Amino acid sequence: MDGSDDARDLADLLGLPQALPRRTPEVSPLLQTPPSVGPAPPSPMRWPALNSPESVPASGVSSSMADWPGVDEPAARRATAPGPTVVAVFSPKGGVGKTTVSIMLGAVLARRGRMANGGQVRVCLVDLDLFGDVGARLGKAVPTVLDLVRGHPSITPEDVERHLVEERSSGLRVLLAPVTPDAVNAAVLTPSVYRRIVETLSAWHDVVILDCGTELTDPVLTSYAIPSADRVLFVVNNEAATLAAARKALALMADKPMSVPMGRISLVLNQRADEVGIGDTDVLRSLPRVRRIAARFPDDRRLFVGSANQGRPILTSTDPVVRQGIADLVAAAVPDIHLVDLDVIVPAPAPKPLLARILARAAAHALRPS
Repeated sequence: MDGSDDARDLADLLGLPQALPRRTPEVSPLLQTPPSVGPAPPSPMRWPALNSPESVPASGVSSSMADWPGVDEPAARRATAPGPTVVAVFSPKGGVGKTTVSIMLGAVLARRGRMANGGQVRVCLVDLDLFGDVGARLGKAVPTVLDLVRGHPSITPEDVERHLVEERSSGLRVLLAPVTPDAVNAAVLTPSVYRRIVETLSAWHDVVILDCGTELTDPVLTSYAIPSADRVLFVVNNEAATLAAARKALALMADKPMSVPMGRISLVLNQRADEVGIGDTDVLRSLPRVRRIAARFPDDRRLFVGSANQGRPILTSTDPVVRQGIADLVAAAVPDIHLVDLDVIVPAPAPKPLLARILARAAAHALRPS
């Protein structure tokens, strides 16, 4: 088989009308301002201490929730703020950086996002993937959504608040997936349970991000998360196998029972590699249901893998392509929110013993009396 046959086979796999042409690498739009190093931005909004004895009084709303900026703000200020936005982040194939995108979006919004009325954005990330690794990326293992559901069947706001963990550098709050995925977890964590949790979170958050699994056979995704989200960030890379899976997934999402309008879906091209035979135009040609690429991120393993290994989210970058991608990602997810200090670079902390910290916390949780 010669090279032209291989090209035709690849075109058929991606649904393209002809073989992929050779082309020079395409370049993402760049920010015009050069990167700069300046003083650290103001400290992120500090949420109250989690799991503290005084966090929930005998009656009334938890004192910690009452202390959150915006919870008891004047009615006139609240009236100018839009309702909460639910953003689902999905990819039909693992390994394309979906969770990295979810964490980056949440951390950037929590640290640098501002509402139209000037208020700081209140953000919560919910890990819907039973095989997810949001906790591993942040160096946190417990408590999880399973602890919430099993210990508090009524799922009150106070119960949910006690089971959130905080990413300290940004102020992002997270509801973690179970440490050990199994059939019992899936039976307990139903679409209706997640709907109730997200509705509860929406009462005191501006944005709720759902980090979805990769299987469209999961009823949590097909019956709730994807069709109910205000925006769906659809994450792919420019690899043939990923685009073939994405083409099928988009068809399923457009059909019943999900029936997701394509205008609600924004394509995120992550891990974008140059000179691999598939450029931006080819990505769009292989996914005819999508009109444009909303955000692009380069295949920078040192930045993205290094950030994950150190347990710290990406809040900005010296690379203008990454900074442009962050700005475009936020605009695609929540266009009413603007970012501040995106060009301020804060020196990265020294690497932390992430794996040891996760294992220690998981072990402590396993030994905790039931």
